[in-house]
Amino acid sequence: MRSANFRSNYLAKVGGLQSSAETSKLLEEQLLAGESVIVDRQKLAQFALKYEIPSKYRVPVWKLLLGITPCYAQAKSLVAQHRQEQADLLYRSLQTMRKAEGTAEQPTAVDMVRMIQLESDRLPLGQDVWALGDSVRQTIASQMLHICGDSWADAYWLTKLLDRSLSDILNTETVDSLLAEAKLDLAAVNQSLWAALGNGEVWDQLPLAFWLKSACAALFETQPLARLWDKICTGDRPGVLFTLKTALVEFLLVVGPQFIDQGAQLKLAGPIYHLSPEAQAKIVSRTLEKLASRPGRRSDTKR
Repeated sequence: MRSANFRSNYLAKVGGLQSSAETSKLLEEQLLAGESVIVDRQKLAQFALKYEIPSKYRVPVWKLLLGITPCYAQAKSLVAQHRQEQADLLYRSLQTMRKAEGTAEQPTAVDMVRMIQLESDRLPLGQDVWALGDSVRQTIASQMLHICGDSWADAYWLTKLLDRSLSDILNTETVDSLLAEAKLDLAAVNQSLWAALGNGEVWDQLPLAFWLKSACAALFETQPLARLWDKICTGDRPGVLFTLKTALVEFLLVVGPQFIDQGAQLKLAGPIYHLSPEAQAKIVSRTLEKLASRPGRRSDTKR
């Protein structure tokens, strides 16, 4: 067995990485190739927190981090087959029940939420009655379908397991605490903006808990969002909370004035804003820079 066990032969080299090309090479050699590789998921999470995952390896790495793919390479094919069969069965069941919206071969994000409901015996027989969690899953699934391309089964499992990881971290008390911290951070950076958001009660009209629970899936387009999700998929509680709070604050610093201008219309139409791809990329880059330099950085990753 190759003791290129992620801990000894891979992380030993991490400190010397100089480019994305080196990162890709190490991922290919040490993580994703070979039948005898054993992945140390905790060390992989530490790596993902520190470095950006090249896009070609993003889905395989996320699947490892979230426990969709096993750490032992020998079991990889068997587990992948089982995952595909289970996803196929759930979607065929929806089609049989005439509850599917997608094509014969491609479910929609709504279908994926229904598949999760069906698997947990929560699928309504009549009209959909969705809680906040179902809307969160639909938003995540929409982004995962873009990220995973042709592999809708990967999108299904990533949606389900990412949502589960976020739910474990973001209970009601934690969300309330995180939003309170975000208020303080926003006030510290731009007091006048915070005063306008708070005094005009704009803050209370924004779906802030939804944005956090969906890991900012509703705020950014797929490409910048995927860079954030490299960190979110680690399941590292301190890292996830810091990333979400910082991304929300950076987003509001840019878009907050648009919400203030909407005023009372927020309650009627919901938040409407324009954010260019360049602005989104800058927000995400600032978030990741702050994550990398945050004081007392440590990993609390548990799997």
